[in-house]
Amino acid sequence: MKTKFNGILTLLLALVVQISFAQDRTISGTVSDETGPLPGVSVLKKGTTSGTETDFDGKYSIKAKTGDVLVFSFVGMKTVEKVVGSSNNISFTMEGDNVLEEVVVTGYGTESRETVSSSVTVLSAEDVEGRPTASLVQALQSQSPGLNISTGNGQPGGNSVILLRGINSLSGNSEPLFIVDGVPVDEDNFRSINQNDIASVSVLKDASATAIYGNRATGGVIVITTKKGKSGQKLQIRYSGRSGFTFKPDPNFSLANSREILEIERIAGVGTGAGNYNPFVGSVTGLPVRTPGSPAIPLTDAQIATASQTNTDWTDILLRVGNFNSHDISLSTGSDNITSYTSLGYFEQEGITLRSKLQRMTVRNNTTYKTDKFTFNSSIGIGFSRSDIAGGIGTGGTSGSLSNPFLGPFVSKPYLPAYNADGSLNVVGDTDPNNSGGFLNTPYIIQNVARFDIDRDTELRITGALSADYNITDKFRAHVGFGLDMIEESRFRLEPTNSIRGSRVSEDVRGNPDAQFTGRQRQDFARDTRMITDLRLSYDDTIGEKHNYSVLGITEFNYAEFNDFGFDQVGLTPGLEGVGAGFVAGNTTEDPDGNGEPDFFYIPTLFSRKFIVSQFSLIGKATYDYDKIAGADFTIRRDGSSRFQGDNRFGIFWSVGGFVNLTKSLFDPSDFVNDIKLRGSYGITGNDRLGGGYYAGLDVPFDQFGAVGGYNGSVGLAPTQLGNRNIKWEETAKANIGVDFRLLQNKLTGSFDVYKNITTDLFAQRPATNLSTFSVINDNVGTMQNQGIEAILNYKLIQNENTVWSVGVNGSYNENLITELNGIEANANGEIILDDTQFSPEAVGHAFNEYYMVRWAGVNPANGSPLYLDRDGNLTEQFSDANRVFTGKSTIPKYQGGFNTSFYHKGFSLDAQFTFAAEVYRNNGTLGVAEDPTLLNIINVTSDLLGAWQQPGDITGIPALNTGSIRNLATTRYLEDASYIRLKNVAIGYELTNSLIKKSPFSSVKLYLQGENLLTWTKWRGFDPEFDPFQANDFFSFPNSRIVTLGVDLKL
Repeated sequence: MKTKFNGILTLLLALVVQISFAQDRTISGTVSDETGPLPGVSVLKKGTTSGTETDFDGKYSIKAKTGDVLVFSFVGMKTVEKVVGSSNNISFTMEGDNVLEEVVVTGYGTESRETVSSSVTVLSAEDVEGRPTASLVQALQSQSPGLNISTGNGQPGGNSVILLRGINSLSGNSEPLFIVDGVPVDEDNFRSINQNDIASVSVLKDASATAIYGNRATGGVIVITTKKGKSGQKLQIRYSGRSGFTFKPDPNFSLANSREILEIERIAGVGTGAGNYNPFVGSVTGLPVRTPGSPAIPLTDAQIATASQTNTDWTDILLRVGNFNSHDISLSTGSDNITSYTSLGYFEQEGITLRSKLQRMTVRNNTTYKTDKFTFNSSIGIGFSRSDIAGGIGTGGTSGSLSNPFLGPFVSKPYLPAYNADGSLNVVGDTDPNNSGGFLNTPYIIQNVARFDIDRDTELRITGALSADYNITDKFRAHVGFGLDMIEESRFRLEPTNSIRGSRVSEDVRGNPDAQFTGRQRQDFARDTRMITDLRLSYDDTIGEKHNYSVLGITEFNYAEFNDFGFDQVGLTPGLEGVGAGFVAGNTTEDPDGNGEPDFFYIPTLFSRKFIVSQFSLIGKATYDYDKIAGADFTIRRDGSSRFQGDNRFGIFWSVGGFVNLTKSLFDPSDFVNDIKLRGSYGITGNDRLGGGYYAGLDVPFDQFGAVGGYNGSVGLAPTQLGNRNIKWEETAKANIGVDFRLLQNKLTGSFDVYKNITTDLFAQRPATNLSTFSVINDNVGTMQNQGIEAILNYKLIQNENTVWSVGVNGSYNENLITELNGIEANANGEIILDDTQFSPEAVGHAFNEYYMVRWAGVNPANGSPLYLDRDGNLTEQFSDANRVFTGKSTIPKYQGGFNTSFYHKGFSLDAQFTFAAEVYRNNGTLGVAEDPTLLNIINVTSDLLGAWQQPGDITGIPALNTGSIRNLATTRYLEDASYIRLKNVAIGYELTNSLIKKSPFSSVKLYLQGENLLTWTKWRGFDPEFDPFQANDFFSFPNSRIVTLGVDLKL
C-alpha cells in the first residue's frame, strides 16, 4: 500500500513539475559587454513578437517557459540565442561583431568592410542626429576626411557648398552625388529632410566606390540610408525635443562710435563731421544745416559732443536673438515578416536678422515586407518648409544693398537715432523723396522692410523609393526599383505701396518718379521632378568554402523635368496688396511727359520655362575574394546623356580595385596588431553637368537667338550664343592607395589614403575664332588635377564598466593645380589665363581661385600715399593692373578636418566636436569697405581710421583719409588668412538611472545642453571665416549663428 502511495505521489509531483515547466514564468538577468552592463539590447522570444529591451543597467525580465529560445541582439554585437531551462536567470556577456560594425551601404546594395577595396567613410545615426541645424549636410561637416562643407550663409535653411577631395570642374558641377535610400536627390536643398531619420551616411571617394555611378560621380558620392524597423522588435516610441536660442556673431574689428565717426569725417573732410547739409540729420542731432553750395564748415568739438549724445548700436536694433525649437517623434516595430518605421518632425529656427525664419514639418514611413522568396521595400518622405527670407541679402541697388539686413547694422551711422521722440521705432527715416533711398537711410529702410515687405519661400518635397526583390534561387536574385525626388517651390515677394521700397519701385524699376501707382508683387512657381527606374540581376556563390564571388548587372533610366512660371507686377492698389485683385488694371497707362502717348503700362511681366534631362545606363560589377584574405572588383558603366549631341552622348566609365589583408595572409593577429588591410583602386568617372545647377548649360550645344530692334522700329532676330555640338563629357581618372587598421586590442582604429585625380576636357568658355561675331564659346578647354592624403584615427582611452572615453581626429591635405588650358594665348608675361579680368582667374600652373592681384606695400610715411609693388618687386605709388601677380593663395583650403572627444561616466556624458581649415585665404571686402574713407559720407567705418596718416613721418598702415580711391579690393591689402579652428558642437548630457524612472512609462530618459558654433579661433578680421569657396570676395556675408539648446530624449 505504501509503495502504491509513493508511486502515485511521484506521478503527481512529476505532473506538477511538467505543468509548471509548461507555464510562463519570469526570466530575468543582466546582459553585458566587455565594458559593463549593456542597455538597449533587444530580447525576443524566437518565433513570436513578444519581447523587451535591457534597461540602463543592462537588466531585463520577460515571460517565457522552459524550452523557449530567447534571442538577444544589439547593433555591433553578435546575436546570441539562449534556451530557457530550469533556471530563472540568464546572464551573459555579448561579443563584438567587427564585421557587423563595418558595413558599407551603397545605392546598389551593401558590402562588408572586410572585403571592400574602396576609400569609404561610414557615419552612424549618432554622428548626425540631434544637432540644432536645419540641414543634414551641415551636420556632416568635419566628420569625414576630404569632405569640405562650407556654410557661408547663416540664413536658416540656407544651402551649403560641398566639395569632396577638392574642385573637379571649372564651370561644371563639383559637388558629390547624393543618394537617399537608393534615389539620386537634389544636392542643393536638404532643408526638407529630417536628419533624425538618418540611419547611416557613407561617403564614397575613389573610383572603386564611385565608378558604378558613372557620369555623376566625379565629385564623389554620399549615400544616405534612413531608419527602418527591426525584425522581432516590439513597438518602440521615441520623442526628442529641443529648445533654445540663436545668437549673432561679432566681427574681429571695432566700428566707430558717434564721436569717433564724426571726428574721422572731420579729418577727412567728408560727411557730417565736415559740415552738415542734410536737414534730417540736423533735425535728429541738433546740428546746424548748411545750405547747398555754401562752404563746408567742419564741426566744432562742442558740436561733435552734442551729436554724440546719440550713440546707437544698430546691431542691437537690427539684429536679434532668435528662437529655436524642434520636436520629433518616431515609432518603430517589427515582426518576422513586416517591419515599419514612422516619424513626425517639426523644426523652427529664427535667424539673427529681422524676419529671417525657417519652419519645417516632415513625415516619413519606411516599411519592409519579407517572405522566404520575396522582399518589398517602401520608403516615403514628405517635407514641407516655409522660409521667411531677410530681404536684400546678396543684391544691389536701393532695393538690395541698402536693405541688406546684415550689412546695414554695421554701416549705419551711430549718431542717427533708432526711435522717434515719442519712443516709437522709426521705420521711415528721411522722408524727403530725394534722400529716402540713400545710404544714410539704410537702418530705417531695413526696419521698414522687416515691418512691411514680404519675401517668403515655401517648399513641398517628396522623396520616395519602392523596390521588390525576388530570390530566384538562394544565389540568384532579381530586383526592380522606382525612385522619386519631387520639389514644388513657390516664392512670394511683396513690396506694398506703404513701404519705402514699394513707394520707390516705379522710379527704381521703370525710371518714373511721378508714377500714380506704386508697389510691387512677384511670384514664382516651380516644380522639379526627378525619377529613376532600375532592374538588377545578381548572382553570388562560394566555391570550396573559400572562393567567394558575385556578379551584378543593372539597367537604369533617369528622367528629370523642371517647370516654372511667374510674374512681376509693378503697380498695386493700396489696401489690396498680395492678392490678384490688388493689381492695377492692365490697360492703365501713364503719360508723364504729356506728349499724348503712353510711356508706362501696368501689364505684369510674365515668364515660363521648361527643361528636360534624361539618361540611360548599363552597369556591370564583379567581385571576388579568397576567404576574405585578398580580393578584387571590377565595375563598368555605359551612360547615354541627353545633355550632349551625336556620339558624344555616350560615355564609358570603369574601375578596378583590390585588397589584401596582411594579418590573414602574412602574419597572425597579435595584441598589438589586430588587423591591417591594404587596398588600391584606379578608374574613370565622368561629369555631364555643364553648369553648377542641375539644369544649367542645357543650351550649350545650340546656337541661340533673341529679339532685337530692327530698321525703322521693327523687331528682328540676332544670334545671342554660339553653340558647340562637339562639347563632351568631363572625365576624371582617379587613383587611390589606402590602408585600414585596428591596433592595441582594437582600441586604435583608423585609415590612411593617398590619392590623385586628373580631370580632362574641363568645361569653360574660351575665346572664339576671329571669324565669329562672338568673343567666347563654350568648350572642353583643359586639364586639372587634385592630389593629397587623408587620415582618420580613433582611440579608446578608457573603457570599463563605469567609464568610456574616446578621442578621434581626421584630416586631409589637398593640392589643386590647373595643368592645361587649350585655345588660350599667353599674355605678355607668359601667363596662360582664362579670364584676366577676375581677381582669382583660372591659369595654367596655378590653383583654382588663386588670387591675381597687385601687391600692397603699405603707406609712404612722407606723404601718406599708398605703396604698391610692381611685377619686379619695386615700390611705386602708381596703381596699375599690369603689376598683378599670382599670390599662391586660394579660397580652397589645403588642410581641413576635425577632431572630437566623447566621455561617459555613470550616466553623465560630454561630447565635443571641432572643425578646422588651414592655408585658405579670402579677400576681406567687408573690412575693405569699412575702412574706405571715400564712403564716409554714406556709411560708418572702423575706429582704426583714427590712426590714419596725418603728417610727414607718421608710421601707419592706413593711408591719408583724403587720398581718394585706393582700389582696396584690387590689391593684397585685405587678402587675409581665413584659417580657423572652431568648436562646432558640444553637448553635455545626463541619462537618468533606472531607479529614477522605474515607476514611469519610459525605458530611457536623457537630458542635455548643447551648443553649436560657440567658439572660433582665427586671424580673419571679419564675421565668419567659414565661407563659400567659390566667392573670391567677402562682402558682409551672412555668418553662421551661435546656437544654444536644451533638450530631452524619451523612449517608451
